Amino acid sequence: MFGATALRTAVGTAVSVEARMTLARVLRIKSVRTSVKVAALVLVAVVIWLWMELSFSLLGSRI
Repeated sequence: MFGATALRTAVGTAVSVEARMTLARVLRIKSVRTSVKVAALVLVAVVIWLWMELSFSLLGSRI
């Protein structure tokens, strides 16, 4: 169980770092309107990731 949590955390951190790097590149290159769209997409991705983490935690505690 701890291995799965560590793996999810590692994958989440890697995705988060990559998303931040991509967002930084887009913010430097593209217009403000595009950067707002990218920021909104990143926010949605973070909310979905947190919801999945919460779901896994609840399922793990029930089993």
